[in-house]
Amino acid sequence: MWDGWLQQLNDMMRSDVVSYAKFSEVVLSCVVGKTSWKMNSGTRKLSEFVTVSDEAFGLLLMFNSWEVWKMMSENAKEGKPIGKAKRESNSQQGQGGLLLTKYTSNGAYVKKNKGWSDAGLDCFLNLVQKVRDDREQDSGKANGGSFEDSFKTKMAEKLKKRLQQQPFQDDENGGTVPRYGTRMYFDE
Repeated sequence: MWDGWLQQLNDMMRSDVVSYAKFSEVVLSCVVGKTSWKMNSGTRKLSEFVTVSDEAFGLLLMFNSWEVWKMMSENAKEGKPIGKAKRESNSQQGQGGLLLTKYTSNGAYVKKNKGWSDAGLDCFLNLVQKVRDDREQDSGKANGGSFEDSFKTKMAEKLKKRLQQQPFQDDENGGTVPRYGTRMYFDE
């Protein structure tokens, strides 16, 4: 199922609304942070609160670690420990047979301050330009046909559902009270 997904994401970017929306929700939400994501994702276009660099970095994370995550997923399906991805024969193996990430200096288990390889930095710069071009192409689509418009609409619907499930309800005096079973914490 996922074998061609990363390549499709790279090739089509915003043109594949479903894949790019999933990437945005899963990866970009982590890159920009939970609070920023919750505050902005249902009320603003993605490009209004996710920078080009954030988006390129999210893509770089995917390309860097995809093989390791895929192997960890395969191990989990087979009931093997998923903490350290191993593959029997792979050119990207490091010390102890661990499957390495693509662009970090020492692979999946980078020591402090080793950082990104030169190839990783080049990939990031290429992704920055690709994201800029993709955003420009997407913004030219009319009548709400852009990824930005459809994603904002989708996230607004999720936000509406989340707000409807808030732990408060109206009381008979026009105020609000916690719903039954909701734990409330007050400062003393």
